[in-house]
Amino acid sequence: MRTTPPHPAFVATLAAVTLLAGGAVAGASSSSPSLGSALSSLASGSVINDPSCLPSSAHPHPVVILHGTSANMWEFNKLARYLKDEGYCSYGINYGKEPLTAQAIVPSLYGTADLNSSSEEVAGFIDNVLEQSGAEKVDIVAHPQGALQAKNYISRFGNADKVDRVVTMGASLHGTTLNGSGDFLLKLVTAMPSLTAFFASTAAIQQLAGSATMAEANSFPDTAAGVTYTSLFSPNDTTVTPNSASYFSPVPGANVVNLDAEAACSPDTPITHPDMPAHPTIVALTKWGLERPTDEVLPSAEDCAPLA
Repeated sequence: MRTTPPHPAFVATLAAVTLLAGGAVAGASSSSPSLGSALSSLASGSVINDPSCLPSSAHPHPVVILHGTSANMWEFNKLARYLKDEGYCSYGINYGKEPLTAQAIVPSLYGTADLNSSSEEVAGFIDNVLEQSGAEKVDIVAHPQGALQAKNYISRFGNADKVDRVVTMGASLHGTTLNGSGDFLLKLVTAMPSLTAFFASTAAIQQLAGSATMAEANSFPDTAAGVTYTSLFSPNDTTVTPNSASYFSPVPGANVVNLDAEAACSPDTPITHPDMPAHPTIVALTKWGLERPTDEVLPSAEDCAPLA
C-alpha cells in the first residue's frame, strides 16, 4: 500500500515547536531532578516550603523561588538546601499549569500557561508568603520566565516595597531569539497559533523576541528604586539569546549588576541554560547576589567557589 508522506509544512512546524520548547524541557536533563524524582522530592527531603524553617536574624527575608517554562520549583532543591544551611528559608510555587497542551500529560512540567495569568498566581503566592511569615519583604530567585514574573510583581503590580533583592539566572526579560530561530518561529506562530501553542505552550511562544506579549512586558521598567538586582547569564546559554535579553536596565535608585557568570567564575567550565538552577557556580553566585554590598559589582574568588 502506498503511503502519503507528511506535508513539509507540518514537519517543519513540529520541528520548530519542538525546538521552541526544547530549551525549557531540557530542565529534565541528567543534571536536574528527573520527572519522577521531581514529583516525590518533597517526601525525600526538599526544604522548599519547609514549615519548620526559621530564618536567621541575618537573613530575615523569605526567599521566593520562581521556576522557568516547562519546569518546576524542585529543580532548585540543591540551592534551597544550601541557602537553608546559610540561614535562609525558601518558598516556591509550581505556577502556570496549562491544561490543554502536549506538555500537560507530564505532571511535573509547569510554567506553560499565559504569562499574565501566571503573574496573578505568582503575586498571590508572594503576598501569602509575606502574610504567613510576617516578613516585611521577600527576596526572589528566578530562572528565565521566573524573572519576568518577578518583574511583573515589582514593576507592573507596584510591589517594590515588598521586595529587597532579585537574583536571576538566564532571565528572559526581553524575549529570546532562540539562538537565531526566533524570527522563523514567530512566523509559524502567526500562521498556526493553536498548533504551536499546543506543542510548545502558550508561555513559550509568548517569550519569543518580537511577540506582542514581550512588547507589552517591555513597556514596563525592568527595575524599581530601592531593589537590588543581580542577573547571572552565560554565553553558553543557547535558550535565552542574546545575553542582553537577560540584562536588567536600571532606573534611578535601583542597584543592578548584570554578570557573565562564566567569565567571572567559570571560564573553563560551560554553564548551560538547563543546568543553571543546580549548577555549583550559579548556586554560589546566587548567595553572592543575595548578600553582596550594593557597591560591589564583581564577586571574589571566594564568592565564586563551587559548592562541595
